[in-house]
Amino acid sequence: MKMFLSVIFALFVFVNLSFGQDYAKQGVTEFSGSLSFTSITPITNGTSRNNSSTFTVAPMVSCFFSDIFQIGIAPTFIFITSGGAKLSTVGVYASPGFVFDLHSSVYPFVSALLGYNYSSETLFGNSGSGIGYGAEGGIKVLIAKDALLNIGLEYLVENLNPPSGSSNSLYPPRGSSNSLDQLQVSVGFSIFVGK
Repeated sequence: MKMFLSVIFALFVFVNLSFGQDYAKQGVTEFSGSLSFTSITPITNGTSRNNSSTFTVAPMVSCFFSDIFQIGIAPTFIFITSGGAKLSTVGVYASPGFVFDLHSSVYPFVSALLGYNYSSETLFGNSGSGIGYGAEGGIKVLIAKDALLNIGLEYLVENLNPPSGSSNSLYPPRGSSNSLDQLQVSVGFSIFVGK
């Protein structure tokens, strides 16, 4: 155990000494993204029913306008299938946030999300759109000179107002509250240039 801890400590020191402190500085541009796929199969008495799957793509481009402060643009793409229904949601979000420089290979971060999204489903031909908002926080770990591993927790609310004249029972009347609330743990990668 003592040997294991010594190796971990030596790797930590090596990472901190071998990678420069070029990240989280004014003028740096970061390109990041994450992919996720979830498949759920409910089984009742040994019989599977209505398999559902979710595929999410979340790229982002961010620029540091000062040390530790960045603003990003994040398009989101979410595809959900369940039985014969398919739901697609597309959005674009501004993401102002702070990345804290601890003078190590680990950078804690926190950011807000504010944007607009559009959703449509194929079974009944419904669609909806609205303002979305949320927040994200976590850590970014320097794994190479210009690359980071990103681990975070995100909460996002996508408001979906039905189009005017929509009378399908899947959507409430216009003016009612209808949203997709998402809480997810994400893991992704990013590269950065500048400095």
